[in-house]
Amino acid sequence: MKIGIIVPANNRAGPQKLAALASNDLARHGHQISLFVPRLPYFYYMITLKRDTIGWLKVIRHHIASYFKNPRFSYHDVIVSEYLNTSIYMHNVLRRPSKDQLRRLDYLLVMTIAQVDEMKSLYSHERTIYYLLHPEEIAYGYEKAIQEVRSSFKGKIVALSPWTARRVSDHIPEPPVVPAVISPTIWANRRTAESKKRDKDILFHYDTGGNKGSELGSALIKKICEMRPKTRVSIWHRNSLPDNQHSKVACGFIPEKKLIDMYLSHKMFLYPSAWEGFGMPPVEGIACGCIPVLYPGVGAADLYARDGETAILIQDDIELTAKRVAVLLNDAEELSRLQKTATIAVEAFNPSNYGIKLFRTAGVDC
Repeated sequence: MKIGIIVPANNRAGPQKLAALASNDLARHGHQISLFVPRLPYFYYMITLKRDTIGWLKVIRHHIASYFKNPRFSYHDVIVSEYLNTSIYMHNVLRRPSKDQLRRLDYLLVMTIAQVDEMKSLYSHERTIYYLLHPEEIAYGYEKAIQEVRSSFKGKIVALSPWTARRVSDHIPEPPVVPAVISPTIWANRRTAESKKRDKDILFHYDTGGNKGSELGSALIKKICEMRPKTRVSIWHRNSLPDNQHSKVACGFIPEKKLIDMYLSHKMFLYPSAWEGFGMPPVEGIACGCIPVLYPGVGAADLYARDGETAILIQDDIELTAKRVAVLLNDAEELSRLQKTATIAVEAFNPSNYGIKLFRTAGVDC
């Protein structure tokens, strides 16, 4: 079959990597993939809804500059080299593929509400699969407009996580879930993670974005350090730094080898986000033996986070959560038990057959 996949944008984010991994798997099963990489990404659509000309110009400037700096697909290196230009073809597009590029396809996979809306006059909904990453109205507003587009979609919707499926069930039938997968490189490291000697205690994912939990995480770290003064904390910061003396290990995107080393050097991973479409870092952490501390039910947490077995779940009582973390850090035997249990939980995120599973869940026989 000839399959098209439109990525959300050309940046170093989880959905782009998933598109590359799905393309590899589909190509391995004999399908031909057209990977469309837009230069004006999905949030351009949100700016047009707001009619924000100044914001639109800023987006254009940023992405034109980005194009000249890195015209290749951001996860070009993830694509299996033997498939490039034989089974997987890259197409740079301004906002979306043309009708002529789409007409030869048997199926099309889209990942944003903008693509659902913009493709309706260019390609058959019945042969379109909408991989619903997260409800964009949470981040951008325009709830009514976005939900109307989603409700009128006649193709098949597959959700990225149970959380995402639940959040849209008030206006569409709750969709089936195909979770994200960890990369083959991280997958290959999962069996050796338990034996690693870790010299740091907590890796704190610090992000000041909306509902990302930076304040709660900082309060939790402060309590843990009061209870256990020797705690060694590292900060993985996304957009700014907390006001403290902890070690800063990385900013933003991290190359995969460094990412693995970072997880392997820490015992626990604090990820306090209150909403995620999926939330890949905790799963990657588990695969590397780094036990996550996170909210229950957020993103894909239902699929891997069992309190006291594979993770520590954040409770309303911050002091109680801090005490549980501090006690676990002092108990090497119990920490080892959680690492072994967590390694089993991560089996659900095996990258093998990811693309095929995604399409078969959507009812496509491939």
